[in-house]
Amino acid sequence: MKDFFSTLYKDGEIINVRFISQNKEKNQVFNFFVEQSENTEKQIQELIKTYNTTHHAYFGVHPRKKNSTKNISSIRTFFVDIDSKIFENEEKYKEHISETLFQLEKNNLTPTIQINSGHGNHWYWILKPFENLKILEEKRQVCFFWTQIQKALQHFCKGDHLHYLPVILRLPGSQNIKDLNKIILCEIIKKNYEKTYLLKDFEFFQKFYEEAMLKEKEEKKATKIFQKVENTNDSEQFVKAVINTLENTPNICDKYSDFLRLAMSFKSINLSYVDIDNVFRQSNNYDQEKNEKIYNALEKNTITFGTAYYFAKTYNPTLLKKE
Repeated sequence: MKDFFSTLYKDGEIINVRFISQNKEKNQVFNFFVEQSENTEKQIQELIKTYNTTHHAYFGVHPRKKNSTKNISSIRTFFVDIDSKIFENEEKYKEHISETLFQLEKNNLTPTIQINSGHGNHWYWILKPFENLKILEEKRQVCFFWTQIQKALQHFCKGDHLHYLPVILRLPGSQNIKDLNKIILCEIIKKNYEKTYLLKDFEFFQKFYEEAMLKEKEEKKATKIFQKVENTNDSEQFVKAVINTLENTPNICDKYSDFLRLAMSFKSINLSYVDIDNVFRQSNNYDQEKNEKIYNALEKNTITFGTAYYFAKTYNPTLLKKE
């Protein structure tokens, strides 16, 4: 743990250690401000021992100004918090972690530190020392740049939306006490403190994020087009054209995330499973029994049939026009 704190903070910098009561009704919060030094690990371990049996333990990822919970003094870290509960099951979660780490390694962006938080993964990327100087000199510009990269990283890794500077994450070395019947240690599982990065190393994520945002924008446009015909005489023909196109588009939902988006899109207009089974048959991962079970359990949300139209328009525009 000593190396963890000395990597994230320089000597003399302030670490905000925060304990939040496990019992939400009590709403108790204790803030402590620990100065980075040779004794940091010992001080924090004593705090954990005192409070962590009844309070969740967190820390401010960025150094704080004096005794402030919100004002930070420097930025030298990017991070993501990937929550296991957003995935269908443990197997899908582990597959996502493995595949994402593979893609990161392929782009020379393996996290400096990997942490098992108890119910997810926290990954940290540490910037090279002289990049910190740039941050201090060009604070406003770099804060904006940091936020954009944070958003891109979180989107790529399917992490929680944590792109505000005074963020707190679960404290390594503490216990995750969300479930008192299943207490889990928050621990470092992999580290390479020599692996540090330049700001320009993250350009890949910026491009990925820009493409993803463009895709989202196009999907919203497609939704608006569907909304115009949704309650007209053309609605039935529109839906039929989209379904027919998707039924003839190979690999249309090989990714589980695409399968879910299409399923929720079909659910939005109350299509029965038998109406759209042929779409799912285009996937290399087709499993009729499993697909039907998932589909029937879905509830309507904000996704509309416009998403299905977007998929058809994007992946098989020629056939869609004919339809």
